[in-house]
Amino acid sequence: GAAVVNSTLVGHVDELLLGDDYCSTRGVILPLDDGMSVLSSTFMNFDRPGCTAIGVAAIDGTCKERCGGWGARFSGIQYYNSPHKAGFRWEHEVNLVDLDGSLTGTQTIHTTERAPRPLITYTSK
Repeated sequence: GAAVVNSTLVGHVDELLLGDDYCSTRGVILPLDDGMSVLSSTFMNFDRPGCTAIGVAAIDGTCKERCGGWGARFSGIQYYNSPHKAGFRWEHEVNLVDLDGSLTGTQTIHTTERAPRPLITYTSK
């Protein structure tokens, strides 16, 4: 499947003078399908309201409510100044598979069904 590898994803850079409210909505937008991998990547500055490091695609006319469960794999993830790690519209929208504990910050491998609650936030759109 598709992959984001050896990447740095940035929510905002204050030196660009875009304002205190500016932040990318999502660093990585996962597809409405299985197989995406995010490997050896860093998320920086996802610390403002309305922006999170990880989210799921929304396509008008396809999935309106409570569908999902697609799998995405993560390994070698680092966060800097990014307390907003993942944001979803509903529970089980996606299954995040933490291959090495770096996504959730633990030595235990997790999926979103068992992940520590601070990893996940739900937003309404």
